[in-house]
Amino acid sequence: MKRVLYFVFFMLLVSSLLFYYERKEKFITNLKITVTSITAKIEDSIVIKQNKLHPTSDIDLVYTWVDGNDKNWQKEKAYWAKKYGVENKRANNNARYIDNEELRYSLRSAEKNAPWINKIYIVTNGQIPKWLNTNHPKIQIITHEQIMPKDALPTFNSMAIEANLAHIPNLSEKFLYANDDMFFGRPVSPDYFFTKKGKIKVIEKSKLPMYHYKKNSEYFASIQKAIDLINLKYNKYQFLIILNHGIIPYLKSYYLKCEKDFQNEFSKTTYSKFRTMDNVNHNIVAFYIIANEKGFLRPWKKKDSAMVPLYKINFAKERIQKNFPKLICLNDMDEATTKDRIKLKALMQELWPDKSSFEK
Repeated sequence: MKRVLYFVFFMLLVSSLLFYYERKEKFITNLKITVTSITAKIEDSIVIKQNKLHPTSDIDLVYTWVDGNDKNWQKEKAYWAKKYGVENKRANNNARYIDNEELRYSLRSAEKNAPWINKIYIVTNGQIPKWLNTNHPKIQIITHEQIMPKDALPTFNSMAIEANLAHIPNLSEKFLYANDDMFFGRPVSPDYFFTKKGKIKVIEKSKLPMYHYKKNSEYFASIQKAIDLINLKYNKYQFLIILNHGIIPYLKSYYLKCEKDFQNEFSKTTYSKFRTMDNVNHNIVAFYIIANEKGFLRPWKKKDSAMVPLYKINFAKERIQKNFPKLICLNDMDEATTKDRIKLKALMQELWPDKSSFEK
């Protein structure tokens, strides 16, 4: 009988302790979120005031965009994919091209949280979003023909397009580059990306041992190649540096200098219709600018950004509400389902519900 009573007492004690620690942990988590929220609101109010004092800047914003839902475009891609033998390879990954109207919401986030942006260049193969107000004074559509050699077209390789961004006519010296699935999560001022002397601030997400990239990943191989090239020229980096997958600042003059110094690699990338393992990623320009002491790396913090793959979209809202990131990337991948993309649309509408002046 005593053993039974001891056992019951022990189980009650364990249950009580578990209940206590669970409540305590929940309380601490909620307290941290509250403190982070209050801090974020104070920071945002300061930034909003700064942006009102300096409503314009000399910083442009560049997007690359494609309507992968276009049937004619799909037929053309299928033709070239078959010709190059990449029908079933990662380089022909459909998730790279699907349009979930991210650009519409990214522009809403830009107008709301970075109103100081000067011009917005949208680089496309000639497609134009049906909802886009092309008469807006800030908006300019740039076609691949305007920045790339004609004999390199058509292209289905984002790295090839990115290698030629500095050829955009009238692009300002200072510009931001974003994929259409990248957003401004909170108010930001120009000094979040550039110093007063015009140096770029680049967020370093992580360091990995050299040659740690995933097998058959063109993306990580392109970053490794970028590091190798910079090391060969400057002996600068001893790790595989992964930059934050988000909006990155650049200097046009150094983009062009980088292209000149690594002409063969840029040319190979430009003429690759689909991604290959020997392409160079646009991150090479960031590394190049830093190596020339016109920018610097800074460590990533939770409030800097949140990158959520679409197949984990259920956690996106939770992560955003917990960390209040300044930059957000909702990255489409092959693992994402139709349901995930429906949830994405609902989340974007919840985060940025107000129609921008960039829409018809």
